Amino acid sequence: MKTALRDSDQLQQDNEAHHIHQISEKESQTKQQKMLLYQSLKQPILRRLNKEQLKMLKSAVEELTKNESKSKGIEELEADWKIIENVQKEILQSFRDITKEEIITLKEEEASLKEESAAVKEDITILKEALNLNDEKGKEEEEDVIEKANLV
Repeated sequence: MKTALRDSDQLQQDNEAHHIHQISEKESQTKQQKMLLYQSLKQPILRRLNKEQLKMLKSAVEELTKNESKSKGIEELEADWKIIENVQKEILQSFRDITKEEIITLKEEEASLKEESAAVKEDITILKEALNLNDEKGKEEEEDVIEKANLV
């Protein structure tokens, strides 16, 4: 009977250790995801441009270069610069939108991780209570066996 109790205790300890290991793995994965996102946000803007945005910027610069080589007037060059500035503003706005979406996604992930953490804490509490109850039952059964042995 004592070996059965020891085996039961060992099984519960193994389950708790495995559960704690899973929690730490999830936390490390979350940290890695946040680091990757942070690193992507730190990249220079030109590296983060998509193909369409790069083409728009390139064509605007090419147009300006062509206009300069044709010796256009100052007014035409200013108009070209305004076009380039508008393209830059559009690109920056798209990055702001992307960043807002990333922030919202991160907040949603944080909320779900908090929910998971609360659920895991609750599971740990339940397991600890079950372990304590099991210990108390084992002690009571042991005392009963000792009393019966003394009576015999």
